[in-house]
Formats: sequence, structure tokens, C-alpha cells
Amino acid sequence: MKHSLHFLRRATHPPGHQVDWHAHPIHEIVYYETGTGTTEFSRNHYRYQSGTFAVLPANSKHNEHSTTQTDVTFFCFDYDPGFPTLTPGLYQDHSGRIFYWIGQIHRELICRTSYSDEAVGCYLELLLIEVLRLTGDRAAAPANRQTLYAANYIEQYYSQKIQLGQLADMCGYSPDHFRHVFKEENGMTPTQYIRKIRIDKSKQMILEQGDKNLTAIALDCGFASLSQFGSVFRQLTGQSPSGFSKKAERTAIPGSGGADAANPSQ
Repeated sequence: MKHSLHFLRRATHPPGHQVDWHAHPIHEIVYYETGTGTTEFSRNHYRYQSGTFAVLPANSKHNEHSTTQTDVTFFCFDYDPGFPTLTPGLYQDHSGRIFYWIGQIHRELICRTSYSDEAVGCYLELLLIEVLRLTGDRAAAPANRQTLYAANYIEQYYSQKIQLGQLADMCGYSPDHFRHVFKEENGMTPTQYIRKIRIDKSKQMILEQGDKNLTAIALDCGFASLSQFGSVFRQLTGQSPSGFSKKAERTAIPGSGGADAANPSQ
């Protein structure tokens, strides 16, 4: 039996979106293109972020809670019994190769030209090989619960003043050890993570409110001043807040929305 793709869907989940416990009778991969949140499966609690993906075996019960707006692609498939078993867990797509092959599959499904089914099968094979290269036979380690708590605290109280020592005390670590463990788990320091969450929140507010009151948005997102907000925004996005707003207005498509409500849940 060759690999067989059953479906592939893309969705946008707003902050606070909850996907309740459910399972599929076939294998599933969930790829988080953007956003942050948590997911549980195989008796482990994971914290996802942009560029991570979950490998779920058949009949694996799982759920998901989006902390920030999340763009996600999920697909279910069968693979050849002779193919090596995929190890369940949450992994980081460091090379971007998983995302690349997902994009190739998606394009074939949209365009539907001659030999599209054959192309999808080949791309799925290459995608699964990349998954094997990333995961090997390693079991994914569950997210560090102390740093998970700190990350969730940052995402909830980003508008307030947050100090490194305060977060370290919450987790029972020294500041230096906390900084090291947090970076190992999240790929960035606590300070960098705070800045990222604040900028992500500000971008969401700008998209909803426009740039008419950037000072209020800056203060609501935990920045001390408009100038500090503008400086950090440029560092992380390469453009000013007002430039981001104007670009969003130019590229907006009237009547476009998130995921089709008829799409199956993950």
C-alpha cells in the first residue's frame, strides 16, 4: 500500500479558540504556521509556537487551545506499513522543509492538473521522510511545565510590567538558570519572548483599530512610550507600526475571512 492523503485543511483560529478532545482513525500532522498555544496528546502537554508541528498517531485523542491567533494546517493520511513508524510529539521545523512540502501538496490540491494525485503522493512521501529526519527514533520530551507556566503568564499579563526575577521566582529558578531553561524550551530569551508577544498583540490591535491611536495601543501592550513601541516594532518586523497598518489596508481582501466553518475539526 502506498501513502494516501485523506484530506488537508488550513484554518485560522482566533485567540482563546478551543478545539475539544477528539481523535481520528488515521494518522495526522498538525502544522502551526503562526501563533502560540497549547495542545495535549499521548499523555503529554505541549506548548506550540510558529514553525512547530505535532505528529499524532491513529486514534490519538488530542485537544488544542490558542493563546494568540493561530494559522494552522492539518492533514490526515495513511502510510505504507513498510515505512518507519513516526514518533508522536511536538517538533520544531528548523529548516522549513516540512512547511515547504505542505505548500507543494496544497498547491496540487488547489490546481488539480494532470497527474496531481501522483504528485501529491510523491510530495507526501518526501514530507514524511523530512519528518523522519527531524524526529528520528527520539520521543519528544514534554514541555517544561515551569517555563510553560511562565510563557502563559507572559501571554496573559503582557500589558503589565514583567521582570525576569519575578518570572524566575514563579518557576523556582535563579534568574540565570531560568533564562537558560526558557531559551532552551522556546528558542528565545524571556525578554525576547515578552517583546514578541507584545508586538504580536499590537499587530492584532492595529488590524482591528487602525493606526489612529498608536499611543494607546503602545501602552495597552505594555510599552512605556510610543517611541519605545516604534523602536521595538521596527526591530521585530522591519517596518513602522503605521507602515504595517498601511500595508495591511492595501493587501486586505474585502469579504475575506478565516477558515471555512464547514471544514472538519483537527
